[in-house]
Amino acid sequence: MNMHKKFSIGLLVLSAGASNLLAEVKLPAVLSDNMVLQQQSDARFWGWAAPGEKVEVQGSWAKGATKPVTTGNDGKWKMSLTTPKAGGPYTITVKGNNTIELKNILIGEVWVCSGQSNMEFRLPHATNGKQEVTKQTTRKSDFSMCVVLPRRIQLTM
Repeated sequence: MNMHKKFSIGLLVLSAGASNLLAEVKLPAVLSDNMVLQQQSDARFWGWAAPGEKVEVQGSWAKGATKPVTTGNDGKWKMSLTTPKAGGPYTITVKGNNTIELKNILIGEVWVCSGQSNMEFRLPHATNGKQEVTKQTTRKSDFSMCVVLPRRIQLTM
């Protein structure tokens, strides 16, 4: 083998090894800061990392209760995390070769409604709607939020 071929093969081997060292745990866009998770349920987490990498996910409400998983040959991983009763704010830490900390995570009731824009309805237009809006702005015990997710977000693996 000539010197040029040996150098090329060596460079290829080094770059393949370096890419695994530089691989980071990544999460989909839907798993981020300021999430609300359903209380007392198994919340699903998933993402990507280097093939064979060990990934741990831990909620700040359950100190020491980590659930490690190992990524497959394709670098994908998934697991679930049991959530407590309503409360927060909490953090969720995802550890692999790097660490991701999700902040301001609230636990409570999550209702998912779907429809088209012609189904939108503002609370002030409902019966006693203006009074309900006033109550919501003065009470912090109840909190509701409407989020519109664009179609381009990948929700499954």
